[in-house]
Amino acid sequence: IPRITSVPTKEEALKKISIHNYDLVITMMRVGETIPYELSSAIKKISPETPVLLLLNNTGDINLISKFPDKMVHIDNVFYWNGDSKLFLAMIKYVEDKWNCDFDTTVGLVRVILLVEDSVNFYSSYLPLLYAQIMKQTQLLIDTEMNDMNKRLRMRARPKVLLANNYEDAIEIYKKYNEFIVCLISDIDFPKNGDDYLGAGIKLLTEIRSLNVDIPILMQSANKDYQEEVLNKNASFIRKHDRNLIKELKVFIKTNLGYGDFIFKDE
Repeated sequence: IPRITSVPTKEEALKKISIHNYDLVITMMRVGETIPYELSSAIKKISPETPVLLLLNNTGDINLISKFPDKMVHIDNVFYWNGDSKLFLAMIKYVEDKWNCDFDTTVGLVRVILLVEDSVNFYSSYLPLLYAQIMKQTQLLIDTEMNDMNKRLRMRARPKVLLANNYEDAIEIYKKYNEFIVCLISDIDFPKNGDDYLGAGIKLLTEIRSLNVDIPILMQSANKDYQEEVLNKNASFIRKHDRNLIKELKVFIKTNLGYGDFIFKDE
């Protein structure tokens, strides 16, 4: 379990960071009179490699930070507190997977799940659900192992989850880890070339299908009009905010990522 240090001011935070090594810094929108842009910039000057995540608890702040993207240069990503304590685990796993992916795929041949989503609200809710399902299915595999060494190997070999917030990052991640990616889970409307792009996910789906015919793909959107087009491109579709979202996600993971029973199929 990671050790957590809490401080109320910028000065105390910088003092701690100058003395100790920290794997992750999580800052709120307002720390005393300090805004996160100033704090993250000061932290990076002391420890450039330390990831800084901004945790919001006000939906109005999401719109505020989106207006000043140039000031977000020293903040590695943004999450929104929705009352689910599993968000902290997801934030830690998010950083761990980014750090470890190169080594674990090269040495351990660990698989990768690519999640493409630009909505801070949605991925802050969705990542904890996704990690929970992965850990649950991995635990079911562990229960079948006979010795502790194999159980530890199974747990460490769980798929990594890499998050992309725009089209360019998604393509870059896919091309870098293409032989290890076991599935794509993507929104449909997200930024491309720096601007909001309706149907960017469809373009991403078409591009990846041309590179890999067999990869399982799950597309998500609040707009059900995309469903027919997605299904015609041999991908699955889930409506965002659907009451059966968790159930359908569980079925997708169990069916497509090598969990559950081994099933023989005809043509």
